[in-house]
Amino acid sequence: MSNVTPIAEAKHRRMPPPEDPGERVSVTITTREHEVTSGTLSAVAGHPELYQRGGMLVQPVKDLRASGNVSRPEGMSYIAEVASPRLREMMAERVFFCRMTKEDGPKPCHVPDWLVKQVMARKQWDGIRPLEAISETPVLRADGSVLSEPGYDHATGVLYRPNRDFPAVRLEATMEGARAAVQFLLEPFADFPFAEPCHRSAVLAGILTPLARFAFRGPSPLILITKNVRGAGGSLLADAISIAATGRGMARMTQAGDDDEERKRILSIALAGDRMVLVDNVDHPLGGAALDAALTGTEWRDRVLGRSEMVTAPLLATWFATGNNPQILGDTVRRILPIRIESPEEKPEERTGFKHHPLEPYVAQQHPKMVTAALTILRAHAVAGRPRGALKSWGSFDSWSDIVRSALVWCGEVDPAIGRESLTAGNDDEANALGVLIKHWRHLDGTGTGVSSQNIIRALTDTDGDIATLLRDAIIMLSGKGDMLPSAARLSKRLAHFAGRVVEGKKLAHQDDRNGSKLWHVRASK
Repeated sequence: MSNVTPIAEAKHRRMPPPEDPGERVSVTITTREHEVTSGTLSAVAGHPELYQRGGMLVQPVKDLRASGNVSRPEGMSYIAEVASPRLREMMAERVFFCRMTKEDGPKPCHVPDWLVKQVMARKQWDGIRPLEAISETPVLRADGSVLSEPGYDHATGVLYRPNRDFPAVRLEATMEGARAAVQFLLEPFADFPFAEPCHRSAVLAGILTPLARFAFRGPSPLILITKNVRGAGGSLLADAISIAATGRGMARMTQAGDDDEERKRILSIALAGDRMVLVDNVDHPLGGAALDAALTGTEWRDRVLGRSEMVTAPLLATWFATGNNPQILGDTVRRILPIRIESPEEKPEERTGFKHHPLEPYVAQQHPKMVTAALTILRAHAVAGRPRGALKSWGSFDSWSDIVRSALVWCGEVDPAIGRESLTAGNDDEANALGVLIKHWRHLDGTGTGVSSQNIIRALTDTDGDIATLLRDAIIMLSGKGDMLPSAARLSKRLAHFAGRVVEGKKLAHQDDRNGSKLWHVRASK
């Protein structure tokens, strides 16, 4: 039997919930926790600072300082995970919580701790907007239109937060306007001694790519700025390109010591939504499994430091690197768009008589007009139906090529990808080493019946002479580790990596002998 009198019980039933003095949504805390959670989510979904990304609740923040080994420009907006105290605060801003009491009926209460945890644990949140990136400039959409209204754009998932005014892009942009825009964009870079016209065109590609990033689906190539001498202005050029496109310098990182460290840095970049990233002053071979994966994908999946769960985040950065004639490893070379600076000066840092000095403030002043010029090129190409012309395909980067590279060639510029040919010829050391191995294979397999990796190592250890030295150097290069001959097991693994790759009409192949060991051969490719 109830201890509450009928009069008190009736009074309890009739008592309405207290009214919120603001405009918050009322939610009553009950034991039906799933309903409480869903009601809270429905109310908080419209919070202007709340988004979702990679299975995390996130918010835009400013002045995010260095994260790990990635340093970022001061005052720029980035994406950060919403901490539980901040989520609790957002809930309190949007929801008026009440709890039923025996004596007084519904009474206002604080946000329950369990509710905060339960909301964060869902990992998918209906009604909360997905955030792809934050942009401080207008950007191109896939349909050729320009995102120019501040706020969240549902078509791209981009939060546009301009920090200055930008001239409008003409809806009916023309080739004539695009060609004028090209000349305007190139003018600040007149003092750089580019080796070839294609390298000047690649500068334009570097400006256009972050502004077109949400108009194409696949990845974009790494833009490598190489120079023949220190002090020739590689880092200055990279920052000038970034200031032209975004109004700020790039996020920077040095080369990682190994793939694990590289993965951590790439995850940091993906989570923060960095738009442009510079690997500055490359001083040892550029490339590796982690960087190669980052350059051919648009998502990054890894484990967050200090946690057990894996996260997947969009990876939409435009990558740059600078270095003095850097060595490029293996497959990385096909992921690179080169810009080559060749200074005739012995000490280029002492050069005077520049047209624009200092360069960065001048580009910053021209930034709004440069963004509009770049978007004019992209918009005019879209209005024309995005003609592709007779450009060669570029593997993983065909979508980028259709939007950025094709636009430049369409309005009369040299194909920026032409420079890849000389880069590949001069830097693909693995290809060169494989060519040496195949060319002199008969010195390892005189009978043509095949040779094991163990016997290859034995032959190169016991034999002297010029050919043996060439083969020994080639095997060391192909092994990708140290400056000594690899173990037989590692050599076999590395040869398997190159099996089937055609060099001058020939390729490596293998078959198993009666003991299950691999015997390596060189065969005609057809």
